[in-house]
Amino acid sequence: MVLFALVITLAQTPSPAGSCTLEGTLTLKKGDPTEAVVYLKDGPPRARPAPEKHVIKQKNFQFIPRSLVVLLNDRIDFTNDDGDKTEHSVFSRLGIDPFQGDTNKRSTTFSRTFTREGPVHIQCNIHETMTADVLVLRSAAFTRPDANGKWRLEGLERKAYTLVVWEPNGGELRREVAACGSGALALDLTKNAPPAALRRDGSRYRPEYEDATF
Repeated sequence: MVLFALVITLAQTPSPAGSCTLEGTLTLKKGDPTEAVVYLKDGPPRARPAPEKHVIKQKNFQFIPRSLVVLLNDRIDFTNDDGDKTEHSVFSRLGIDPFQGDTNKRSTTFSRTFTREGPVHIQCNIHETMTADVLVLRSAAFTRPDANGKWRLEGLERKAYTLVVWEPNGGELRREVAACGSGALALDLTKNAPPAALRRDGSRYRPEYEDATF
C-alpha cells in the first residue's frame, strides 16, 4: 500500500455583508492537490433546487473526467466516444450506490441519477484500467484546491460546520470548524491505495476480456 500525507492549513475569516469564509492551503505529498475535494457536510444546499446533468466521456480507454463532484439527484450521462468497434460498460460495485449498466458502443449513452450521498467508484467491465470516482453531496459548499493547494468557501453562516476532506481513493478526514472563528487549523490525511480492479462479478480481469462483447 502506498501511503500519502495530506496537510491542510485552515484560515477562518469574515466575509462582507455578514457572511463568513473558510479558506486554506492544502498540501498533498506525492500527488496533485486538485484531485482532492474540500466540502462542508452540513453546508448550505444548492441555490437552484433543480437537478443538473453532467457528462463523463469514455474516450481513449479512459473515463474523462476521472473524478467528479455532483449533488443529490443529479444525472450523469456516460458517453462512448471511442471507435465504432470499441465497446465499454459502466458499473459500480464499491461505494454507497452500486449499479450495473449495459455494454455500450460508440455514440451511445448510459445515464444514471445519483440519489444517495457519498462516494461511488466506477469501472468498465471490459477494460481494467478504466476507473472513475464520483462524490455525491447534499451540500453545495464544496471546492477543489488549485494547483498551489489554495481553496476557499464563501457565503457561509456564522455557525459550526463539519469540514470534510476527501480524495478519490477513499481517504477522508472530518473536523468540526467554526465559520467566522479565529485561529488556524492544520489537518492531516493519509491517502488510500487504489481499490483492487475487479470485474462486476468480483472476478479478476483477464487479457482475453479486452474488447470482447458482454
